Amino acid sequence: MTLSVGGSGNVQLWGAKKAYTIQKFTDSTVVYADYNTYLSNASSGTTGSASLTVKGKKVGTSTVVVQDSAGTATILIEVKVQTLGANPNALTLEVSGSSQYVLLSGGTTPYTIKTQPNSSIATVSLGSPYVYAYPGSNAGSTFVTIKENGGDSIQIPITVVGRITFKPSSLTVLAGNTATDTISGGTAPYAIYNYDATKLSAPTISGSVLTVNAPANASTGTTYVSISDNSVPKLMKELSIYVTSPYLSVSTDTIRVVAGQTNYSTYVSNGTGAYSIQTAPTNTIATATMSGSYVYVTGVAGGITNVVIKDATTPTAKTVTIPIKVTSAVTALSASVSPVSVGVGSDQSTVISGGTTPYSIQTAPSSSYATASISSAMVTVHGVAAGSTSMVVKDASSPAKTLTIQISVSTGGGGTWATSGSLSFTTTLQTTSTVRSFSTSGIPNGDYTGTGGAGAYYSASSKMLIIFAYRPNSYATKADLTILELFSTGTSFTTGTYNLTSSGTNYGTFVYEAQISATDTASYLLTSGTATLSTLTGSAAAGTFTGSGLYVTGSGTVDMFTLTSGTFNVPIFSVGLAQQVSPNDLKMREVVENIIRKAKARQH
Repeated sequence: MTLSVGGSGNVQLWGAKKAYTIQKFTDSTVVYADYNTYLSNASSGTTGSASLTVKGKKVGTSTVVVQDSAGTATILIEVKVQTLGANPNALTLEVSGSSQYVLLSGGTTPYTIKTQPNSSIATVSLGSPYVYAYPGSNAGSTFVTIKENGGDSIQIPITVVGRITFKPSSLTVLAGNTATDTISGGTAPYAIYNYDATKLSAPTISGSVLTVNAPANASTGTTYVSISDNSVPKLMKELSIYVTSPYLSVSTDTIRVVAGQTNYSTYVSNGTGAYSIQTAPTNTIATATMSGSYVYVTGVAGGITNVVIKDATTPTAKTVTIPIKVTSAVTALSASVSPVSVGVGSDQSTVISGGTTPYSIQTAPSSSYATASISSAMVTVHGVAAGSTSMVVKDASSPAKTLTIQISVSTGGGGTWATSGSLSFTTTLQTTSTVRSFSTSGIPNGDYTGTGGAGAYYSASSKMLIIFAYRPNSYATKADLTILELFSTGTSFTTGTYNLTSSGTNYGTFVYEAQISATDTASYLLTSGTATLSTLTGSAAAGTFTGSGLYVTGSGTVDMFTLTSGTFNVPIFSVGLAQQVSPNDLKMREVVENIIRKAKARQH
């Protein structure tokens, strides 16, 4: 070591058996033999190096003797103290790497550069009291000579070595496995300087090959191994190592999918490279595809199977087995008539569909207003007293699907309707100016008795609304009947304007059958006009209509007519099965179903 008076320097020591101790100084008048000269980290385990720090006291030469703890190994460090000193007194740089500096001390300023280094290896600049050294693009050894103003000079060796590099530049190692890396650059031999024992067991170096091992119980994450070379002073480089679990992770432990549907919410992680399917599921139960980190599973039929996913880790791929449970496609419960409107003392039926049979009544209606029974898929509601209640039907799936059915009990209407409807308009004949008005309101009755009634049938799937109304006239067992039919060929049936012709996206027809004498009838058919549907809910429809058309009687009279002031506000009910209409509404059911059949025939 070369020091200046009052200057310090250090040297790294390793080998033999630690801890090390300073045995003696050959001349303690030249170097300090107290706390200024000391050994650090001399007892911090059996690996790594110790650092001897020496401080110059006066010009001269002394030897520091260091011995290991076994007393069998000794090293002599010669310390030369001179007037001009440099700390450190030598530099090791990496090719095209970072610069380093030396701190000058002692002597008389200003300092000057007496001899420049070989510029192909390194260049220097002086910024008193520092000498800055910059590595070139070539490895090799050179020096710079610094002179103080009193004539003394000091030579500072500069060594430029290839950079310490790793190939690959980082490592990924599975817990319970070993990985290797190749070291190059710097000055061999290389040594392990530091590592994280919670993630790695003692790494080793053989020549230029670094071997790291992650224990099976190693904590996952990023760690580093520090490598030092044999340069003076030593060069060090850290290698980044990612310790990962040997198993893949998935966002869900079981893929659950309904037959005919696709589940793609399962996310695979903790792997390397592209994921792929190692073992496909049983194809009679499910199929699977991989897209990026997501598993797409399509249910085929009810059952249990699994899919095995692997990553691209070599030589042994990580895998994960994901159970797949496919359930049969089950639709929600629905009722053919809902809500149910029933008269006091009458029955109304509704047919349950969807879900998993058999069906049962989970919650009965309030017995103060109605009772209910179920036979297979048919629920029969019996009206007890006017008012409102509800019932809950469930299926046999697990967990059970349920359907709440609202029930309205009325004192009139024979059970099919519980709400009054109204429809009215005025007609004027073109030739005779004869005016005939039609106006009716009330709950429809199967015998066409009372003041009359109005109602509607609505089918969202068939995209049709059929409004009908009747009014008893003065002729025995006779009634005037009106039918307004609205259809749509669009994507859905909605409120809006409908042309009362036989074509167009929203179109319709209108007919009025009236008894004009004891022996003659008249038919009114609109050939042009519009109907405006302003309200359409699950239980009611309302709007207006006008137009003109053809008037024909049974006795052969033909004329044209205009229709004005047409309005309707009617309840909606469903018709399709005889069981859906109570017995005293059978005549009305026959009339309405006949209307619907004719309307559907015209629609198609």
